[in-house]
Amino acid sequence: MAPQSKGVLSVDILLYYHATFARGDHDPVAFCCTPDKAVEMMAKKTPAKIKSLAEARSALRAAEAALEVSIEREERLKEAMDHRIAEFSHDVKNPLIAIISFSRLIRDDLLGPIDSDTFKEYVDVLHVSALRLLEFCQTNLDRARGKALDNEAEPREEEFEDVDMGRLVDEIQSLFSQQAQKRGIVLETKVTPNFPLIHAVPQHLYRVMTNLLSNAIKFTPRGGKVVIDAHLDESEEAVVLVIRDSGRGIPSHQILRIQKAYQSTVSPHGDKGTGLGLFIVNKLMHELGGDMAITSHEGTGTIVTLRFPRSMTRSISGSRRRGRS
Repeated sequence: MAPQSKGVLSVDILLYYHATFARGDHDPVAFCCTPDKAVEMMAKKTPAKIKSLAEARSALRAAEAALEVSIEREERLKEAMDHRIAEFSHDVKNPLIAIISFSRLIRDDLLGPIDSDTFKEYVDVLHVSALRLLEFCQTNLDRARGKALDNEAEPREEEFEDVDMGRLVDEIQSLFSQQAQKRGIVLETKVTPNFPLIHAVPQHLYRVMTNLLSNAIKFTPRGGKVVIDAHLDESEEAVVLVIRDSGRGIPSHQILRIQKAYQSTVSPHGDKGTGLGLFIVNKLMHELGGDMAITSHEGTGTIVTLRFPRSMTRSISGSRRRGRS
């Protein structure tokens, strides 16, 4: 056998010699030359197919390098975004605490009696909403800390509680009642008696409901109607929350598109959102173990159905209802 070159031959060169030996057209002198000389000889004698293979391999290496750069850039952007969200959540806590403190003083008549029941109701909505937002900020900070410790950002088991959906629906209705009234929209709620508690992350359910109701009111014209309906399905294999509106509806071919991030549209009232609402709802429902379905046609309104398996429910009689101070 002819001696090998002292240098390291590339894969392309070895492929070339394999091909030439296979057809009995090898040049033993090539094995005595340096790798550089072998490359020069290969360039003169390599068939077009092997040259194409070398070019393809080179292009693949370049693509892999570009992909690695892109992945690294995406990770840096994601990390920067997480930091900014954590900073915002941290900085907004102080003004929120002030809002909570002063609204509690007014709500509890500690600064003197309030004669207007409507004013008391608005102060209570302000107080509860600020508490919700503070809880959301704290959750963001806890998750940012968890990521820094290489923990998963998925909800932890200790975050799950038995949520009274009747109370939550009442809270959501109070939050949006003034906006609905101002826009001439009827806001109606229906909760089946003894509707079971849902074992979930309370903040997730609150965000799901506020995002969906905000959308429903946003896209329902004056004189329309929005309904929240909580009931058991016919097979009793799941509990269902339905948010139904009488708005302009969504073309069937756009339903999947609007569930993606940043797919915003302008409402009849002139509102333009961020295009994140349905994307967030879908993500939160997936994290909770439920699912979301949208049914809509142009001119007939939209129905958003939230379905939770029976395994996520708890009997009301066997659980203690939790209030919020």
